[in-house]
Amino acid sequence: MSESINWKNHFIELLVVIVGITAAFALNNWQENRKNSQKEALYIQSLIKDIESDIKALEVSAKLVSDNLRAVKRLDYLIRHERLTHDSTGSYAANMFIVAKFAPQNMTYESLKSAGSIELIRSFELKKQISALYNFYDEIATV
Repeated sequence: MSESINWKNHFIELLVVIVGITAAFALNNWQENRKNSQKEALYIQSLIKDIESDIKALEVSAKLVSDNLRAVKRLDYLIRHERLTHDSTGSYAANMFIVAKFAPQNMTYESLKSAGSIELIRSFELKKQISALYNFYDEIATV
């Protein structure tokens, strides 16, 4: 009693299993890519908010530095023309010691770096620009 093996049926079953596994992997990859794209969009939105906040803070700091420079120039003028009074000395000198401090909003960037999530940002050029910006912020803080 020898049964004949139906190779055609076995081949079709094997093909169905392979197609099913391949489809499952493709669906899983698609879902993972979709999640990563959503995370990327959230990180980029957060970075934009941080940078907008930084721009406002830098504008305030730039105005303060400009005001300080104006006070120094005015004090210099008064000294050179011997018009310095006790009242003007104190007011201009006080303005010279107001320091513009800049603390960038870098929580999103630091989170990206520490979690290794910077790779979520697909654009190499964008990653490079973001990194350059925060390195520049470090230079500003040093100055």
